[in-house]
Amino acid sequence: MALESPEIETRTHDGESFYGWFLVAIGTAIIVIVNGTFYSFGVFFKPLLSEFGWTRAELSGAVSLRLMATGLFGILGGAIADKLGAKWIVALGVALLGLGYFLTSTVQNLWEMYLYLGLISGIGMSVPYPAITSVVSRWFTRKRGLATGIILSGYGIGQILFPPLTAYLLPIFLWRKTFIILGMIILFIAVPVSLFLKPPSAPKKSSVPAGSTGPTPLSKGDDIPWTMKEAVRSLPLWKISMIYLLFSISLQTVVVHLVPHATDIGIEPVSAALLLTIIGGCNAFGRITGGGISDIIGTKRALTISIIAPALMLPAFMFISNIYWLYVVAVLYGLGYGGLSAAVPKLASEYYGLRSLGTLLGIIQLGFAIGGAIGAPLTGYIFDVTNSYSPAFFLVAFLLVICFFIATSLRPPEKRKY
Repeated sequence: MALESPEIETRTHDGESFYGWFLVAIGTAIIVIVNGTFYSFGVFFKPLLSEFGWTRAELSGAVSLRLMATGLFGILGGAIADKLGAKWIVALGVALLGLGYFLTSTVQNLWEMYLYLGLISGIGMSVPYPAITSVVSRWFTRKRGLATGIILSGYGIGQILFPPLTAYLLPIFLWRKTFIILGMIILFIAVPVSLFLKPPSAPKKSSVPAGSTGPTPLSKGDDIPWTMKEAVRSLPLWKISMIYLLFSISLQTVVVHLVPHATDIGIEPVSAALLLTIIGGCNAFGRITGGGISDIIGTKRALTISIIAPALMLPAFMFISNIYWLYVVAVLYGLGYGGLSAAVPKLASEYYGLRSLGTLLGIIQLGFAIGGAIGAPLTGYIFDVTNSYSPAFFLVAFLLVICFFIATSLRPPEKRKY
């Protein structure tokens, strides 16, 4: 293909790789589409309940299954990307997601919803995060945090773009054809651009200066030959995974229950729903700025700082009833969320190098999926028992305090002989 010609990989005057930044754009587009369609499921919720008469718990189970499938199969997808490259595994995963949406349009029974939307779509969604982040990380050194942050901003951008788009399409095409349209967007956009993903060529000994951005040379720690087996025996990997798990509990609490909480205290539904849009937008901005800041002040420091805002904002959600102040709180929560999400994969690359990064990001993604599966049901249960969100908000804020201390205790791993 023409895009693999040497001209496309020509570097700028300071050593930056055009193709590396091209992959950043591609990776961002894929993440926007994949995760934007995921965040759109809430739009389908009431039409599905109305047609089939399922309970909310029964339908929500498909989402929990999708999260668990994403976490479990992400490890396999990341491992394949480490061994064989990201191009075909990402294209296959994204195509599987599109297939899941096509099949979901034919659903007649609850078990089909669990199989198509839960399992098949979940397996497809598992691949892009570890594989794309891993391959793009190999193209960058000094600006790796910024590049990673831009790609992961796709989560927030997708959350902004696709739910309104889906809400616009649904009354016109109804839910079955709308799922087909989402599948076609994936098939005709996300799958083809996945085929441009490729690792950088092998670095030469006397190539670009160490401070440059491009496929040469590797940053400090990148040449450490950590294998997956060695990494999983080291404590820092599990600390990072635990940070992501605990934060995901907080995130799902906010994403699922913040709007009901706001309406409970008298906020208009439309104004309450805008809180999630603000969090999504600030999440995207926070990933970009947080990734860039981590390149300047250090990744561990950026991670630790990013945890503080969400930890403080969760109690604030309880004590503030003015919608405009709630918007301010949502801004700060979203910025912290984005900064943390950008720092986690970069820290993993700094600690363990790039050899097994896709696999390790799959393990970290599993922690996020487990936390996501816990957060919303746990908060709902606490509300059912206490008739208040306050205990749940206090609990998840406390979990973020634990995250903060775990982050401060992080140290680069040291190899041991086993």
